[in-house]
Amino acid sequence: MRSRDIERIWLLCLLVVSIGTMAHAFEFENSSENLKKLFETIMQKNKKGDYERAAVLTKSLMPDRRRVALAFRRNVSEEIMSKLDRYYVKVLPSGLLSDRGWAKMLCKKPERSVVLVHSATTEEMIRQERGSIVWKEFPGGAVRMAKSILKPGMRFYEVERLEPGKDHGYKYHLIFWDGRRWCMLGAIWRAFPVDF
Repeated sequence: MRSRDIERIWLLCLLVVSIGTMAHAFEFENSSENLKKLFETIMQKNKKGDYERAAVLTKSLMPDRRRVALAFRRNVSEEIMSKLDRYYVKVLPSGLLSDRGWAKMLCKKPERSVVLVHSATTEEMIRQERGSIVWKEFPGGAVRMAKSILKPGMRFYEVERLEPGKDHGYKYHLIFWDGRRWCMLGAIWRAFPVDF
């Protein structure tokens, strides 16, 4: 890994650590209603032009290595964690992004004003029963991760933003409760080959 990439990872880690104190005005709780409220609050802050507050709440969802490890089985190798580090360097914006840029990250297409939250445990994802929430709402890559690296007994969420009256929208993948607040793994299956 190049020194520039490592520097970006450390900047992101420092950014995430500092967010705990800045996000204090939002009451984080381990419930699907709270996760929905978090996304709605980010959207409302954007709409009102309160980009600083929206940015703080958006950053609170960003993963770092410590938080990611909480969602994984104990035997996940350093090679897998390094691949994820490289993936996050590619997909996450630089720590130098403006507040407005961070705020808008989760709020593209403001007409998608309806927030839906879908949840399943690791075991439910592995079973992927026909007609279940997993079958309807979780991507195949999430199921693949449940079978290979996600920790048993955990609950993961897909948050969907859609236009009123529409059935499908844009999804934010594999969000989980880290013990203090919400963390979004994202589409981590893209970091690994199909046969992983």
